[in-house]
Amino acid sequence: LSIPKVTILSLDKRKNLQTNINYFLTALTINDSEFWVNLNPNQPNKLTGTNLAYTDLGKHLLLLDLKLKKDTAFSLFPGLSQGATTYWERVFAKAKQLQNVAFRHSRENGNPETSGSPIGSFGDDNGNKINIPTTFRVWIVPDKAEVYEDGKGSCVITKSSLKVMLESEYLQLPPTPSLSKRGIKGEFDQEQQLQSYCESQLKELILPNLTHKVNHDPSYEPLRQIYNAIILAKWYKQQINNNRHSRENGNPGTSGSPIKPFGDDTF
Repeated sequence: LSIPKVTILSLDKRKNLQTNINYFLTALTINDSEFWVNLNPNQPNKLTGTNLAYTDLGKHLLLLDLKLKKDTAFSLFPGLSQGATTYWERVFAKAKQLQNVAFRHSRENGNPETSGSPIGSFGDDNGNKINIPTTFRVWIVPDKAEVYEDGKGSCVITKSSLKVMLESEYLQLPPTPSLSKRGIKGEFDQEQQLQSYCESQLKELILPNLTHKVNHDPSYEPLRQIYNAIILAKWYKQQINNNRHSRENGNPGTSGSPIKPFGDDTF
């Protein structure tokens, strides 16, 4: 009598497995267009997709988005990392370079300073100041996702990565300062230049570290699990559609080749 070997999973592994299964089943039942979250104080009624809002997966995505925002703020804190130190050194140098030009336009047009905006300022001993943007919205978006079909109705995820982008970059928005006197071309131009410069430095010095953290740090493991579940669910949905089309057209299915389930989907 041969007794098959039975692998008994630990409680933690069983919980982890069940969590992944639940993510996969949720991804199967919800439309792909609903996999997004949006923690924007200016859009309190647009937190996530309607159906996703009632799931654990949606709740976990919101918590991970909050974590990303905290990590972004932490990564910009002066002195905590070389990237943050270099970032602020460059930004203050650029602000100083633009300072005289910006305030010459302000004096020529007789405009008072504006306050009450969520931005910082940089000034000299003469009381001249220039506003420095300190708030930026960042998104986590799919980078690469590829699965390999084994020809037996199964697949293996061979590529799965995410990336962090500025909202303005992903949506291809023009640089819009948080505070700008839009009727005054000189000041608006200076703010645009500083905003664009800040964003370029963020992409060079801050976002690569955040992208690495999202893809490798244990604290973002739930996000990677969700992403993989969505990839597998999307592959499964594609298989159903492909099989239906194959039956309708009398063509055999294609197997043993890599497919890319993700285009520009975002969450």
